[in-house]
Amino acid sequence: MSSVRQRKTAKKDNKEQQKQTARSPSEFRPAAPPADPSDIEIGRSYYVDAESAGEQGILSTLAALTTLTLYTGFIHVMTGLLIASFWSWTALGVYVLLWSTIFWPATPLWEGFLNMWLFKTWRHYFKFSYVLDERLDLNTNYVFAQFPHGVAPVRLQR
Repeated sequence: MSSVRQRKTAKKDNKEQQKQTARSPSEFRPAAPPADPSDIEIGRSYYVDAESAGEQGILSTLAALTTLTLYTGFIHVMTGLLIASFWSWTALGVYVLLWSTIFWPATPLWEGFLNMWLFKTWRHYFKFSYVLDERLDLNTNYVFAQFPHGVAPVRLQR
């Protein structure tokens, strides 16, 4: 009988301890990134862009959906251009021009690339956020992978 009472008491104590250590829901919501990167708390969730904390307008949402559809449907667009190129010289020209971009040099233009309006719109649409496990050197570029969809154009504000 006393072992049953001890188990009940242990369960009750465990529940009390969980209540005391439970985090409030606001701690799980990402916050806008601080102006000074040294103010970033390890283990706290922050939005990638300060704009992501607010609501996205209808035009920005439509732009994000349209461009993401084109981006993810690239193979379908190319197939459509290939089929259309049998009847249109313009479609053939666009098709060849798009394929010729693979010969352009791949020089990363990080600041300009990551600050493009298009990528800001995508980050705002998906509300990207991050949690740091350790301090990062702000003078170094990092590649962040996300699960389950790979890599996205994300930038930590300085």
